[in-house]
Amino acid sequence: MESIFINIYQEITLAVGCCIGIMAVMLLRTYIPSMPHLKRLHTARGYLLASYIILSALNFVSAATGYHGIIDRTITLVVSSYQALLITATFIVFIRPNAISQRTIIIHFACITIYSFLLIASILWYPGLCSVAMWLAVTVYTFQLAFYTWWFEKAYKLSVKDVENFYDEDEEARLRWVKKGFYIMLGCGVTALIGLFFNGVYMLSFNILVVVCYTYLASAVQRYMYRMGFLMPVIAEENLNDVPIEDVVVSLGTTRADLRRYFKENMGEDFRTWRKKLRIKEACHLIDKDPFLKPKHVCQAVGFGDLGNFYKAFKDATGLTPLEYAAMKQKA
Repeated sequence: MESIFINIYQEITLAVGCCIGIMAVMLLRTYIPSMPHLKRLHTARGYLLASYIILSALNFVSAATGYHGIIDRTITLVVSSYQALLITATFIVFIRPNAISQRTIIIHFACITIYSFLLIASILWYPGLCSVAMWLAVTVYTFQLAFYTWWFEKAYKLSVKDVENFYDEDEEARLRWVKKGFYIMLGCGVTALIGLFFNGVYMLSFNILVVVCYTYLASAVQRYMYRMGFLMPVIAEENLNDVPIEDVVVSLGTTRADLRRYFKENMGEDFRTWRKKLRIKEACHLIDKDPFLKPKHVCQAVGFGDLGNFYKAFKDATGLTPLEYAAMKQKA
């Protein structure tokens, strides 16, 4: 009976490894434009690709060696820790690139590696400490999941706020799939944790769940560029000097909905577009008065937080760059 179970376990884990490997290839072929402000998205794809490769490799090893109780559970816990880090990093970079740095990822990766080595060493060389080491590792992993959930929620809320400020609309519904994806993968991580306390039959079911969850994640990431195109300008702009729309609403003693309605009915455009036009108009006025002003000083004076964004907005509005406009005024 045990040999039959091991054969089934090996066949399923081999199939899972192949499926995850195919999805890794799909992710590798996912198109992301080569633009400076999307560089971090390429990095995010790299994190996710690493998580798929690690998981695929684990399943191939398990298929080759069979089920070994405590060893398989230990490896599952270690790999789940790496997966939690890489997938959380992926989701955060997708919605808010500046909320996470390469250095932070390296530090977390190193910490997971150290505690994984200590866990595996205690099981192999100090069997008497095996139970204590496993419970300690479970506690660390549980804390890891809780911390990453807090980390994601913080980045998600800030991203929603930035998007709504950028578009002056309620945009959370368009970001909700990211949150849904994160919690689906979190559920997969929690299921892995629960599986540490059950026998091999549970792990067979868990392997099937893994395929479902990772298939969903791969397909969601492939659709990312189509579904999240509206987020790209926000990531690109990162204009931290703008007064948030909430502050404008409070200062005027009105509501966000009333302000939006007023601009649509009386200006024919939203508040953000009107504000940008006003800034460009003021920039032209400053250059008219002093054509020798440096563009960066004009940019700061009218409230743009990034010189590149100022150049783009100015050219879109006038057909000229600030330098070309200033040169024209110098000749006049």
